Amino acid sequence: MNKLEILLNILVKYEKNSDNEKILNYYQKMIMLLNEFSNFTISNKNFEELSTEVKSIALMNLIKKFNIEVSKKIDKSVKDTKGTLFINLLKGNFPTKKHLLTKNLDEFEESLNPVESSIFNNIRSFVSYTTLSIETFLHFNEFEAENITNFTNRLHDTIIDMIFNDIEKDMLSENLKQVTVIYLTLYGSIYQN
Repeated sequence: MNKLEILLNILVKYEKNSDNEKILNYYQKMIMLLNEFSNFTISNKNFEELSTEVKSIALMNLIKKFNIEVSKKIDKSVKDTKGTLFINLLKGNFPTKKHLLTKNLDEFEESLNPVESSIFNNIRSFVSYTTLSIETFLHFNEFEAENITNFTNRLHDTIIDMIFNDIEKDMLSENLKQVTVIYLTLYGSIYQN
């Protein structure tokens, strides 16, 4: 097993509690779907056996290591285009502040009132988890439109449940599906054979 596979196997077996339930729901659902839709297979080893393979089993350390491993394989052009798409998404959602997005994201963030800051953080989280899901899938598979679309569609509600409240979910669900399609199109344009 490579490092990423070890991390995935530890995360899928990590015990949930009230503090980590939402984030673990996402990772564990993603891993179960990887097992279903990709060339990744969940190990028969138990948590204790797997945890000897890493220095720290603290959840946030595992997630950080996992995210680093996934990002290593992603093409630089995808990273650049992904950033441009995110800025354009923000410009559409914050039209009165789009001039700040031409400078740097920190200045834009500092200008946000508490409600805008919440919206910004939710958009950023949604895009981050959606792209992480796609990138993880691509770590184990070639870009195959039907499989990756099924994979991301099945994860969509889990990501939304983790980030948004019920009112926001009702208002944003369809638009967020469109955002997911845009990101799938980006990855497809670069990784599809």
